[in-house]
Amino acid sequence: KHFFIKIAKNTACSDSKFAIIVSKKISNSAVVRNKIKRRIKEALKNEIFFRAQNKSLLIVINAKKGAANLSIQTIEEELSCAQVFHSL
Repeated sequence: KHFFIKIAKNTACSDSKFAIIVSKKISNSAVVRNKIKRRIKEALKNEIFFRAQNKSLLIVINAKKGAANLSIQTIEEELSCAQVFHSL
């Protein structure tokens, strides 16, 4: 709902890599954009990160409007419920 997630195979190296994109459309304030990025990174440290480890994936998470108001727990729930991560 608040995130667009794209996954591709990483042929360049054996580790998975994550990219988090928060555009100025979300907020003009860099402080708010960085806060969203930090919350997403914290949510990824748990279950999703360990499932993606050693799978050679490139995972791009693009935040949509409304992501600025979410707590870390809500972000965790949304990312773990995403259909894309169920196949990992």
